[in-house]
Amino acid sequence: MQSRRDHVHAYRFSTHRLSSALATGDPGTGEAPLRRADLGAAAGLAAGLLLVGGFALYGLISPGGDTAWRRPGTIIVEKETGNRYLLIGGVLRPTANLASAQLGAGPGAKVRLVSRNSLDGVPHGAPVGTPDAPDTLPRPADLLTGPWNLCLTPAAEDTVQADLAPRPGSPLDDGHRVLLTGPDGTAYVLWNSVKYPVAGRAALVALGLGNQSPVKAPAGWLAALPTGTPLAAAEIPGNGRPGPPVAGRPAEVGRLYRTGPADGRQHFVLRTDGLAPVSRTEFALLQADPGRPEATELGTAEIAAAPSSADTGLLDRIPDLAAAPVWQGDRGRLCVRQRATGGSTATTVVLRDTADTSGRAVLVPPGHGVYATELQPPGGDRRPRRYLITDQGRKYPLADDAAAGALGYGRATAQPVPPAVLDALPTGPLLAAAAGAPVPAAASAAPTGTGGQ
Repeated sequence: MQSRRDHVHAYRFSTHRLSSALATGDPGTGEAPLRRADLGAAAGLAAGLLLVGGFALYGLISPGGDTAWRRPGTIIVEKETGNRYLLIGGVLRPTANLASAQLGAGPGAKVRLVSRNSLDGVPHGAPVGTPDAPDTLPRPADLLTGPWNLCLTPAAEDTVQADLAPRPGSPLDDGHRVLLTGPDGTAYVLWNSVKYPVAGRAALVALGLGNQSPVKAPAGWLAALPTGTPLAAAEIPGNGRPGPPVAGRPAEVGRLYRTGPADGRQHFVLRTDGLAPVSRTEFALLQADPGRPEATELGTAEIAAAPSSADTGLLDRIPDLAAAPVWQGDRGRLCVRQRATGGSTATTVVLRDTADTSGRAVLVPPGHGVYATELQPPGGDRRPRRYLITDQGRKYPLADDAAAGALGYGRATAQPVPPAVLDALPTGPLLAAAAGAPVPAAASAAPTGTGGQ
């Protein structure tokens, strides 16, 4: 009688014949149908492992086979130390900083990490580059193109703080005026983002600012503001000579008249052809003019009956700001906000709510910068100089297009910046790509050695 083992052997024999028939077409073969394939796969795997192991062993015994760093336009960075080199004439020359490396490598420079062993045997020369050039450079995508602020600093009245990426500020209270004074003692009235020089103490008193404490501003900040017509009494042609009679009485040219209630008062000055209307501010300045008689109060009918002048230019010669409230400086700091618009600059005055306590004269976000060009007045006869402004708040003059291209800014558009902003920045060395090679930082010397440093 057959045992269970006999049944298992019979089953295995049947499945073996079936597999052989399907794989080889011969059910009676004496070996497994996939035995050769299995042996081949095992042999191939063993050979592959031996090959990989051989290359790994060779790499451990003899590293440094990379030679891509020898290509022109390559900035070489040693893996172990981070030292930066340029290969010049077959000699590795350390670079003073990243800007020097890019100026020497030229446009499209590639940075390659290279092991010390790969550099073994290559002569090392003296350092090259521009001392004090920037060691970090903003990417073209990180160049700032927005507005900038020039803010007064209460702690230092002779300096301003330039913020090249300012947050939106609140505008100066609409309709308010600000009394300013410059380093030379000249007084100005700031009104609607324009400064108006004030002609003397008498004019200040006439405008109601005689007892007002001025906001002290440095010359550079004042220069960033547009300048309006000086606030001084207008010249009246024929002043003091006999003019047409008014209200049946003889009168001289330049005499002042007013009429109406206090909340709707009208003001006039007598010209050679009759009474001419003037603004309240113009009237106040004329009244403060030394030697001019006091203004005469007339009734409305008397003014209407008097001869009228065709000249109405004194209504808008200067802004009518005498009755405007005075900004007291109780919130925020005054900032001049500017934005380049074509070949000019749009200027507004805003308030910065919070004070910056860093003490830095220039604020630039980390990793950002400005590719700037000096804004010239219309009709300028020279090509404006270009600068790179880094996140350290320092400007570096660029020698030419080659220098800008080597630093990666060949396709960037330089932003026009007024001289007042550039003057507020400390200046670094000139960045130049002299004939595609860096300028030596120290006297060039013969190769000094051959090992990694």
